[in-house]
Amino acid sequence: MEPAELLALVARSRGARALIVDAGPLSAPVLTALGFVHLAVTTPCVWRPGGGAGAATSGCVDPEPRA
Repeated sequence: MEPAELLALVARSRGARALIVDAGPLSAPVLTALGFVHLAVTTPCVWRPGGGAGAATSGCVDPEPRA
């Protein structure tokens, strides 16, 4: 049993009607086979505090193109 399948089964047994999965493109075939539907793309970001006076910098990476 795949980890995503186990997670979905546990969530369903606890009454969950939806499950959010943040996975890479290689996971798409497995998740699709388990009945998941692609709804959105996330953008990974790194927040680095610094700069004084409450200033902060962040570095966001462009998401990989999706088919």
